[in-house]
Amino acid sequence: MKKSILSFSVFSLVLLSFVLQSCKKQPRCPKDPCKNPVTVMALEESYYSWGHFRLTNSDNSDVYLYANNWNEYASKVSPGKQYKIGYREVPCVNREGCGDVNGIREGGCVIYPNKCINILCLEEIKGACFETAINPLDFADVNSSATGSAAIYGNSLKVIVNYSGCSPADALKFRLYAQQLPDMSPAGSIVWDVKAVDVSKDITCKALFSKEICFDLSAIKNVYRNLNMNGQKSVIIRLLINNEFKELTYTF
Repeated sequence: MKKSILSFSVFSLVLLSFVLQSCKKQPRCPKDPCKNPVTVMALEESYYSWGHFRLTNSDNSDVYLYANNWNEYASKVSPGKQYKIGYREVPCVNREGCGDVNGIREGGCVIYPNKCINILCLEEIKGACFETAINPLDFADVNSSATGSAAIYGNSLKVIVNYSGCSPADALKFRLYAQQLPDMSPAGSIVWDVKAVDVSKDITCKALFSKEICFDLSAIKNVYRNLNMNGQKSVIIRLLINNEFKELTYTF
């Protein structure tokens, strides 16, 4: 009897061990990317040969995301706006202006790290901050729509702007133009002049409205990361408001 019980116990242990090993070998169910989407910035059309979105990682490094199924979502995306997307990474295919998976363009010019993806879901982030353009060539030719009440919170610059439209509910499209000055401030800080620029097109109504919006300043911070100037922790932001500059300190 004892021998039978012992044999049964050994058999049970062997069977349990086999079941546990089998469970370990079973692949886990893939997570649904749409249940945990990431925040991305939609790029301008001039960047489409590199990517359609910019994803900023937790370590502040950037990745360009090129959507193989872009045609299915292009009509839903506006450059400069932020979106929540779920995606799966897929093999890259040769495309005009961009090399293979290693992110080297034709001619040997290295671009930002990039990934090729298939978008699975996409949702615009309402009220998200607009993007910052670094050292744009037409900085001197554009006007600033900022009218007052400017402040920096984290990586966001909040400011009241004037804009033309048909109603206060019109969709806005702004960009912060940022130009680094060649000279430092008297206190030895790096200085950036910035303008809140209305880049909307095809405005049919000329009514004037005011609204508080925000700009994502991360692009300025990333300038120093890309130059390996990790010791740079703050800069002076001079925002042009009603033809006068207001100085703010951006700490990162």
